[in-house]
Amino acid sequence: MMASFPFSRLIIFLFLFLGFSPNLHAQTLLETVELGVLLPLSGSNAIHGLEAKKGIELSLEKNREGLKTMGVEINLRIEDDGLDPKKSLETARHMLREQNVQAIIGPFGSSEVLAVAPEVQKAGGVLVTASATSPSIQGIGDGIFRLVSNDNSHGKALARFAYQILRVRKAVIVYMVNEYGLGLKNAIEKKMNDLGGSILHKSGFEIGTRDFAPLIKKIKEAQPHCIFLTAYQTEGGHFIKQARDYGIRVPILGGDGLYNEDLIAIAGPQAEETYATTASWRPQADLAKTRDFVESFRNRFGGTPGVDSAYYYDAMEIVLSAIQKGARTSDEIKEAFYSQSFEGATGTIQFQNSPEAEKSVDLFKVENGVFQYFMTLDP
Repeated sequence: MMASFPFSRLIIFLFLFLGFSPNLHAQTLLETVELGVLLPLSGSNAIHGLEAKKGIELSLEKNREGLKTMGVEINLRIEDDGLDPKKSLETARHMLREQNVQAIIGPFGSSEVLAVAPEVQKAGGVLVTASATSPSIQGIGDGIFRLVSNDNSHGKALARFAYQILRVRKAVIVYMVNEYGLGLKNAIEKKMNDLGGSILHKSGFEIGTRDFAPLIKKIKEAQPHCIFLTAYQTEGGHFIKQARDYGIRVPILGGDGLYNEDLIAIAGPQAEETYATTASWRPQADLAKTRDFVESFRNRFGGTPGVDSAYYYDAMEIVLSAIQKGARTSDEIKEAFYSQSFEGATGTIQFQNSPEAEKSVDLFKVENGVFQYFMTLDP
């Protein structure tokens, strides 16, 4: 005869098993929020993407356990776009349509953001870039957020510095033929003309160019007081080395694309007298959030965090902060961004009525083989 098992005991058994099993309880309650990351993790400009990725991962590591106690799991989908607009767009579409991502952090470059942003805006999504500086990004949509000042700010600041501090009256512009290079070039040219200076010569080049000899010969013949160079660090490093080897000794000024130690590694001692603007970032700043980030970064990766790590750390931080405050969807993340200011490693981030966070611009100069802080310029 089968032994009896009272119904009340069965209920208690099921309650204990289902209600108090720690693993099953956590699995039952955890809600997953999908986030996407688009960065150049391969190719000649991978250094930027890899440094940005460190900041993103550090933020997630810091916040993951706290989010889990709230019942939230973050699934971070990191993809390499190789700084290729077509690949960025294809990947972003897959993230939005197939993977249900609620926010995309990146892309890194302006051309890639311009390719991806309309798709994100159409889907009602959120995009947060902490590096793309093209003025054309402004106004694309209320879900396209940017943590850094655009090229108009950098270009105006560079032109004012050249004209007012270096006393430059005649200049040439060497520019990369992409959204970043052209945007910065146009801003510099307009501001120099407004100030009363003159642009003697303008020459464009394609990404991947290594031989600048024909272009450099024309520049030397023009005899400028300075060269404005709107490029990334690899092409910029080769141009600077060749220009110096050819006997050109005037200051060379560029935007944040030049601000990277790889430029110095390529140009070597010839990198001296090169100036580069970048989003305002000083690891030595006496701010609690900055100190905490720098210490965490050193403990995790070693060394001092650069501007890419710092700004993408903050990009991830503001997304996770919105989630911690209850946001789960793109609309809720967007609403959280507009309704509050955020204190990050790079200072105050505030969107108010615009998805553009205006920041001051720092100017660095290569001295004794390293980029040294020179001064801060108003945007």
